[in-house]
Amino acid sequence: MNGKSSSYKTLTTLILASVCLVVKAGETKRPNVIIAMADDMGWQDLSSYGNDRVDTPNIGDLKGGKTDLHEGGIRVAGLVRWPGLIQPGSESGVLSHSTDLLPTVCSTVRIPLPKDDAFDGIDLLPLLIGQVDSLNRGTVFWQINLYRNLQRHTPKPKPFATEIARKGKWKLLAKDDEPVELFNIESDLCEQYDLVKEKPEIASDLKQELQAWLAEPRRQYGNIPE
Repeated sequence: MNGKSSSYKTLTTLILASVCLVVKAGETKRPNVIIAMADDMGWQDLSSYGNDRVDTPNIGDLKGGKTDLHEGGIRVAGLVRWPGLIQPGSESGVLSHSTDLLPTVCSTVRIPLPKDDAFDGIDLLPLLIGQVDSLNRGTVFWQINLYRNLQRHTPKPKPFATEIARKGKWKLLAKDDEPVELFNIESDLCEQYDLVKEKPEIASDLKQELQAWLAEPRRQYGNIPE
């Protein structure tokens, strides 16, 4: 095992051990703690690919990986534990996003969101506690630098994309707000059949929504190099 793989495995083990301590404490002392875990954005090689002593994460046939906007780069599992309110073993395939954490936490502790700020996320609490089984969230957007040379063990899929507009089952990938691919994620999760030419009206509608979103004012926190 090389140094980088060893450090990664050690870090992961420590994180999981720490979470287990919190869970165990909650079973006896019942602290007011909700545990939520999710990956940041897909998985990356991290020098463990091909190492017979370190399991490499398996994303099956999903296309892409970390820093790519295909499903292999953005589709990750999320786990939430809240004894007494979230049914143990329950599952949901409803689309959620890391931006949903803030509105959900605020709703959980009954703190209203500031009215003078716009928030991308939505409140997942009704879904988590079983009050509803679906959410009406409208169109969801992603944007990321291209990062041509930062990718998992396979080359970054072409055509390259820097933005997504996702509305229901339809997912538009675009580069610099110009459509490059369109997929029906419900029937084609592995993104093998590009429908951008077969469904031009859907691609056009999502492009307009994407351009409007990109044109919205937003706070700047510094420049990220290509």
